[in-house]
Amino acid sequence: MTPEKNPFYGGTYFPPEPRWGSPGFKEVLLSIHSNWQRQKDKIKESGGSIVTALKKRAETPSGEESFLDERFLTHAVGELQRQYDSSYGGFGPAPKFPTAHHTLFLLRHWKRTRNTESLSMAVRTLTAMANGGLQDHLGGGFHRYSTDAKWQVPHFEKMLYDQALLGRAYLEGFAASRREDLARTARGIFTYILRDMQSEEGAFFSAEDADSPDPYDPDGEKIEGGYFLWKFQEVKDSLSSEEADIFCFHFGIQEEGNIGYVPDGGFERKNILWVVHDLEETARHSGVSLEKVEQCLSSAKKKLFHKRQDRPRPVLDDKILVDWNGLMIAALAYGSRVLSEELYLREARRAADFILEKMVEEENLYHRYREGERAVTGQLDDYAFFVYGLLELWEASFELKYLEWALKLNGQMARRFYDSARGGFFLTEEGQEELIFRAKEAYDGALPSGNSVAVWNLLRLYHLTADRKWRALAEGTIKAFSRNLETHSSAYSQFLCAFDGLVGPYTEIVIAGEKNDPRFPEVRKIISEIFLPQCVLIYRPQEGGGLLKYAPFVEKQEGVAGKITVYVCSGHACRQPVTDLEELCTALEAIR
Repeated sequence: MTPEKNPFYGGTYFPPEPRWGSPGFKEVLLSIHSNWQRQKDKIKESGGSIVTALKKRAETPSGEESFLDERFLTHAVGELQRQYDSSYGGFGPAPKFPTAHHTLFLLRHWKRTRNTESLSMAVRTLTAMANGGLQDHLGGGFHRYSTDAKWQVPHFEKMLYDQALLGRAYLEGFAASRREDLARTARGIFTYILRDMQSEEGAFFSAEDADSPDPYDPDGEKIEGGYFLWKFQEVKDSLSSEEADIFCFHFGIQEEGNIGYVPDGGFERKNILWVVHDLEETARHSGVSLEKVEQCLSSAKKKLFHKRQDRPRPVLDDKILVDWNGLMIAALAYGSRVLSEELYLREARRAADFILEKMVEEENLYHRYREGERAVTGQLDDYAFFVYGLLELWEASFELKYLEWALKLNGQMARRFYDSARGGFFLTEEGQEELIFRAKEAYDGALPSGNSVAVWNLLRLYHLTADRKWRALAEGTIKAFSRNLETHSSAYSQFLCAFDGLVGPYTEIVIAGEKNDPRFPEVRKIISEIFLPQCVLIYRPQEGGGLLKYAPFVEKQEGVAGKITVYVCSGHACRQPVTDLEELCTALEAIR
């Protein structure tokens, strides 16, 4: 930017040296310096024009009153259908990013309309990503994005937020389709996170670098993906002959390497693990049973994973960010319900408790923590994403403190960031720092926007508490961005997930009774196994307790005859209570 702080050139990422079509950072600096010396006045004029355009965009009036129109949902599905890659799954050309919110939106559209094409696009994309080199087939988790259309060659960086967002997507895909392979992929993500990305205190680190020393270079020169690449002979030497035959055929391991093109140096005669032949094809090729293939692949993966552990790992970015932790807490808590896995709930609780203890001061959130120091005032994403995590924790644990903190922090978010004049939430608090203007964004990129997640939270809180102020804020935010939805709705797929909840129908399920009732876990399991994306769970103790302070509408929803009782409600109007498990399944089938 100019000395007057007017921006005139920008970019997302510049590698140290030119790579994969991106200019190197030094090249960019030298080019900017050269142009500044030769045409300073023109650049200053350009910078002023950019600032004027940005301010004008920020001050654009909000959308029309027709913001509650369901056509936005249909329009967005149409856009995604046109962008969909029917050959390899995913949306758009290479490079391909794992846009989890597209999947979440398509699953909601399928739930609303029973449009099987929406379900097929979502499941096909999830399956293709999991089979490709985008997934770490030995250690679990996903790399940042694919450089090619087939999901084969990734940019090998691993980000916490990708694991959280994809964890949610695979869980919802499993809940909707009951495809066990999607559940296994979600478990692999959580295994990676809890093994490699969790601090001793319980919170989660931010990322692992893409570059690491080349294990086949005696000088240990760093290359892209060095930790994850394999030579054919090392694979053969590490496994039994039968394991090697099955593993190499399944993952396409070749002596000359299996990377069809070399985007950067260091990939020659090396292999990326990606599923070239499925289990059935591998069984036919090897002349063994499907069970034998699965057994050999499992054994081979364990051996190669332990061998890989001896290599120098990529550099760990060990700062703890509240917003990204909020997403991971939400994914783990949701996973604990869908997969009936108590470990995920315990670790989600540990992370949330760490943030509440170390990164909250008088209901004020900090953004970053590292080596005992917290810093940077929390912004919209910190509040919205962490509240999202707390709400998922409430539904997974029914510990009232998580609902109480969600309400407190959501109230702070509304007071600090909401634009009472035009609707929607600013990214930063007024006076927080010197800016050209206070930005307000709903675009869902690599991460969902703070506004998208805020609307999702607001609607959940409205259905949990029946407090209309939360719904009013949600409606005001959707109205503020309705023009954006009209022009390019598929760029706001997470926002539309929230909007889908506003259009309805939305369900409240109240479980009344005592947690120590032996049928309580079974009731929870039955409810959690059904894909109910627009639904809140409320646990109402028999005595009511502190919950009635926040959700007074459940005062009369008591356990019947001392039994665990379920009330299925819509708009806070409840059907007849259910105490029989078969009747519960019937009642849930009606909203399935």
